[in-house]
Amino acid sequence: MNETSTDMRTMTSNITYKPRDPRKAAQVSILLLWIYVGSELFYGFSSMSELVALQQLSGDTPFSMFDEVPGLTGGENMRNALSGIANFLAFMVTSFFFLKWVYLTNANAKYLVATKPMRPGWAVGWYFIPFATLWKPFRGMRETWQISANPDNWRSVSVPAKLRWWWGLWIATCIFGNGALRASIKAENVSQYRGSESLTVMSSLLGIAAALVLIRIIRQLTERQTAALGPGMAGSERSSRKSEPSFKTDTFID
Repeated sequence: MNETSTDMRTMTSNITYKPRDPRKAAQVSILLLWIYVGSELFYGFSSMSELVALQQLSGDTPFSMFDEVPGLTGGENMRNALSGIANFLAFMVTSFFFLKWVYLTNANAKYLVATKPMRPGWAVGWYFIPFATLWKPFRGMRETWQISANPDNWRSVSVPAKLRWWWGLWIATCIFGNGALRASIKAENVSQYRGSESLTVMSSLLGIAAALVLIRIIRQLTERQTAALGPGMAGSERSSRKSEPSFKTDTFID
């Protein structure tokens, strides 16, 4: 067991990171974020149209998320359903390419500072771990920003307010979105469903705000990291070596 742990620790402490130009990944992420913003506007508008139509009905009228909204045409009801599907697909595709950018820029930061605490895999992985997802992804983004701004003295780099705004808006978007979904599933009458649609509209607005701030972060962080890597980024390597007490600590715990 000790021999296995030693071998694994040796493997993980000698990872070679090659710097890669982050600009293309940034451009793709920004383009998809704009598409996502458009899908949120479409989805929010559809939810607003449902809210307006539902205002004409008594609050105790039986209604569920699977019913067509009275007062809207069949085409309008279909449009509202498609807006939800389009928004979901836009979110999934955007998330995939954004996380690719997160991994790439975090790996570049690891190349610039071999002792950087968070590894690239975990910079992405923490987004999927319950509870830890509330703060760990922000920590990864913060480290990447600081190192990209000043690799030689990164811990002294102050964290800009826009990073905190982005993360706060993202967490709020998740809270309102989750609340809207739960409320719509449980809704049994018009009054309850109106409440869920109100949460949906708020979630869309917060999501748009978070995306707009993130676009700015991606642009500025990419510019700083490209400058930090220098003109010879392609083809150069640095062996990242860290002295950690065990394989478990080195790989899974930040």
